[in-house]
Amino acid sequence: MQHTPVKTKPRLRLAAFLLALAQQAAGEGPQSVSLAQSDPASQNSTPASESTPASESAAAPSPAPSSSFVLDETQNESLPTLFAAAPAAAVQTWMDVGAALDKAQWPRGSGTQADPYLIASPEQLGWFSYQVNVNKKGALCAELITDINLAGKYWFPIGPVVTNACEKYTWFSGHFNGNGFYINNMTIDLDVQGHLNNRTGTDAYVDALGLFGCVGSGGVVEQVMMRNVSVSNSSENSVAGGSWCCMGSVVGEIYNGGTISRCGLVSGKFNLRGAHNWLAAGGIVGDLHTTATLENCFSRVDFSNAISASGSNGVQIGGLFGRNVAGNKATVRSCYVASVFSGQETAPIGGSMGANPAISAVYYEKRAQNQKDQSNISGITALAEGSLAGSAGFLAQLNSPYSSPVWYADRRGLNDGYPRPAYQNDPSWNEVGMLADLAGQTPQGSGTAASPYQIGTATQLAWFAYKVNTDHSRYGGAHVQLTADIDLSGYAEGLIAQASDPAYMWYPIGQGYDKALKGTPYSGVFDGQGHTIKNLRVAFDRPLFYGASKAGDSLLGLFGYADGAVVQNLLLDAVLLAAPTSAGSYRYLWAGGIAGVATNSVFENCGVQQCAFVSSGEAKWSAQLVGGLIGDIYVPSTSFTLKNCFANFSAGAVTSSAVTRQMGGLVARLLSGGLTMENCYAAGSLDKGYGLIAPPSSGLGPLVFRNNYYQNTLPADSQGSAKTLAELQSPAFLQALNAGQEPRVWYPPAPYGLSNQGMPVPLALYGSWHGIGRLAVPWRATRPIRAAAPPPTPTSSPPPSSSPALPTT
Repeated sequence: MQHTPVKTKPRLRLAAFLLALAQQAAGEGPQSVSLAQSDPASQNSTPASESTPASESAAAPSPAPSSSFVLDETQNESLPTLFAAAPAAAVQTWMDVGAALDKAQWPRGSGTQADPYLIASPEQLGWFSYQVNVNKKGALCAELITDINLAGKYWFPIGPVVTNACEKYTWFSGHFNGNGFYINNMTIDLDVQGHLNNRTGTDAYVDALGLFGCVGSGGVVEQVMMRNVSVSNSSENSVAGGSWCCMGSVVGEIYNGGTISRCGLVSGKFNLRGAHNWLAAGGIVGDLHTTATLENCFSRVDFSNAISASGSNGVQIGGLFGRNVAGNKATVRSCYVASVFSGQETAPIGGSMGANPAISAVYYEKRAQNQKDQSNISGITALAEGSLAGSAGFLAQLNSPYSSPVWYADRRGLNDGYPRPAYQNDPSWNEVGMLADLAGQTPQGSGTAASPYQIGTATQLAWFAYKVNTDHSRYGGAHVQLTADIDLSGYAEGLIAQASDPAYMWYPIGQGYDKALKGTPYSGVFDGQGHTIKNLRVAFDRPLFYGASKAGDSLLGLFGYADGAVVQNLLLDAVLLAAPTSAGSYRYLWAGGIAGVATNSVFENCGVQQCAFVSSGEAKWSAQLVGGLIGDIYVPSTSFTLKNCFANFSAGAVTSSAVTRQMGGLVARLLSGGLTMENCYAAGSLDKGYGLIAPPSSGLGPLVFRNNYYQNTLPADSQGSAKTLAELQSPAFLQALNAGQEPRVWYPPAPYGLSNQGMPVPLALYGSWHGIGRLAVPWRATRPIRAAAPPPTPTSSPPPSSSPALPTT
């Protein structure tokens, strides 16, 4: 019998298209034992057109093989044996990789509830698994601060223990917060990896499969989104001591008070096989055992694979959980299932319900075939197929157990219209970049000075941002050239199907604000070649970075954090920067059209027009630093150059006296080092702040302010001269900007197709207007693009700012 597929909203979305390409190229994950088939090692192989930047080539790892998985008997040298009965050749997992991490690569934090580890890469997640499993630190705490791609290696579950009666490892009893980020391409295959554990004193195998094996007493896993999951148990049919297996996408077993909350399985397949004492499999969790709690979760698991498993005590399979152990007092509330099932009749919620679980507000989408009827169980409701997606009534039902909503409508099509948990992230260009990387859609070039990445589409730019933020050691210093104008609205990429769809959000290139805190700044050469990036929107509902304390920080702009970078010949148009609005207490916000925070860099021939900053709920912030180009030139900058740049910038009025907001037409603040600002101007309107930049504190320098201007609708500023809009549009102002510059740099914009309100633009930006300027004026012959100069070498940090009201660390 054929299954009935899940109905989805007909939307043209690049993310789904790219994911389909990735699945087509790499297969849908291993379905059997054969190593000749496509496996995780081939899913993340480096395309032939992509190579490591020359500056990083010495330290870059070899690319993953493009075909079958390579077995290397040396992979586990000096590491503890990871298998109860090791295979003939050890298979490397992300835990092995994490075990070998140098201390400098460990995640930030100390692993406590107040100072959790901040996980930013698959290597760091593998390191966390190693700490819990091998070093038996089960109570550690961690948070994700970006999406994680586990393609390329197999996953060894965190805490692979069932009821803690096992010879190795321990269960997880800490706190893991995914912050709504995605864990992609997790693959577990016991026919390749071998069994994980033995029951104490016996040769009976015990396998708890999932991102986590077992979440035990006091353990909490929340806000984790799983996508493109593949979990396969062992196909062995005869085990001397017997075998037990529980499998789920998030956790194999919840035991003795463990909690799973606000987690989701967006897509994934399970492969059930072999003969076992018992086998329990569920979309989120395999086994609920002893006062377990499962709440605010959704599952769209695919059980369409042929189920060949058997068990002397039965095989329990459910869309949400596999088994509730008889007599347990498990709690399951406010969850839903929209799954695809196999030819074998399968339970939509729980394969084995046990006795008296506390179930409330749990729903499933009714299928015509291969689905047991569980609507007669108290607390479970079956709804007609197609009635869960886009239904305000269903949303209200999900939220019925709560005084305030924990589920929201899927306005952006993230779940094909199905409701999403409150903390599941809206789709962004970060997600598009990740999927482009999986599909091998990379730009030409190798990222070196001789061969910069040639970026001409929004997808390619998103790919670059994703690589800088997630593989910083290889891509943080890469060179880039734009080859075309780029529109980040989403329409050009097919992400937005109709005018009512909100625009995709931009995830800034480079995060953090201090390398000492393991920030990931961009430090390469970014040459716009006169092109425009337009419709850039950074308006997330949560902080993008977590600083020295658990309170959130946000760095908004095309770049979040640039250090030692050269940004040149670039125009930004229609920029929206917005402070996060979700509940919570935050620390600092830095926002600028080009960069939130920048240090030791050169910005030349750059412009930002139609840039706006909006903020609400300001009382939750300690401080906001907002500028048309840059939010803050921060510690430990020693030298910064801003030359031939402009910004047309506006910001709404401050609505709360509790927040300290500092604003500047170009730069909000210089906190550290010296600054050269020359031949620049700012236009727009601000209710407070300074026309160009706040007066630098004493002790900073050297300082050079030469030939700078600001519109008189901006606050007064002693670092430049005030001009009316008419004066900024005049030939006299054009002549003033070009004073001392030969050949001249600034030209009127109107003859070249963009008004800029009649104010001048650098000649180097003419390329953004369909090449008209290049044809009209052979500027390249007389004024070549600025050479990629090495960043200034820091000497010593200057004294900190004397301002007590703004962040200095």
